[in-house]
Amino acid sequence: MSIRFIFCCGPFLLMACNTGKVTLDRVTEDFDARFVSQVFTWGCQSSTEDETDLFVGTYGHEISLFFAPGKLDDLIPTDGCVYGVDMFPTSAGEGASSIEGLAGYPMWSNSVDNGVLEGGFGYWSQDVLTDEHTCENPSTVLTDAIELENALGLSSVQIEQAFDVPRVDFSEGISFLEFGQDASVEWETHEWPRSWVHIRRSKAGQPVEVLTCVTSDVQSFELDDVIWDQFDEGLSADTLDVYVAFEHRDVQRSDDGSIVEILNRAVAIPVED
Repeated sequence: MSIRFIFCCGPFLLMACNTGKVTLDRVTEDFDARFVSQVFTWGCQSSTEDETDLFVGTYGHEISLFFAPGKLDDLIPTDGCVYGVDMFPTSAGEGASSIEGLAGYPMWSNSVDNGVLEGGFGYWSQDVLTDEHTCENPSTVLTDAIELENALGLSSVQIEQAFDVPRVDFSEGISFLEFGQDASVEWETHEWPRSWVHIRRSKAGQPVEVLTCVTSDVQSFELDDVIWDQFDEGLSADTLDVYVAFEHRDVQRSDDGSIVEILNRAVAIPVED
């Protein structure tokens, strides 16, 4: 799959320090590992005789670790859209590597739970909730710091920062969208420093082509001819999915000197009967 930038990324490599860890600011390329927690959210409702209350629930939770020394870059541009970059990859790509000396699998823990990130050669992950979809407030998971464990020198890094999750309203029928059809998404105001919309065409569960548009300064997104022109209708796909993500990005230097990108995400998905 080719990678096509519609707008380019900004500058990088300005260092700063926080108590208890070393944080690197504005590092956008050539880092060694990526530690990701992403909570998938959906719309829930509670009803009484007088009113219906709409709110955000927790659809799923995934945690993953990628390792490719010196080969990982920020996935999104400063603004605009980027074609061909998978926001939910299942490998560390070029330069993927095992962690030399690792015994067993990397692990994670927070204040109430822990788990094992299974995999190998640069990519380890866990589907924490599997098929359990709840209407629990996703902030409960997002604000509970996650520590990486049993990953040798990478084990000092943590996923910490999160914000309240805004409600996202998808236009009706977006779950069954056909190529070229217009659709729209709106969301509430929020404090997350980064947000993006990810449009994904897949076949047999594998991405065929993807487009990610930065939406950090807006509260809506239109899927129209301008967006569809970035895709190739001639490529065969059997599913089309739209995601809206709110993300906090941190870059830390681990105890062994590795530069690790830390991503905490709330990712809204449309769920329709």
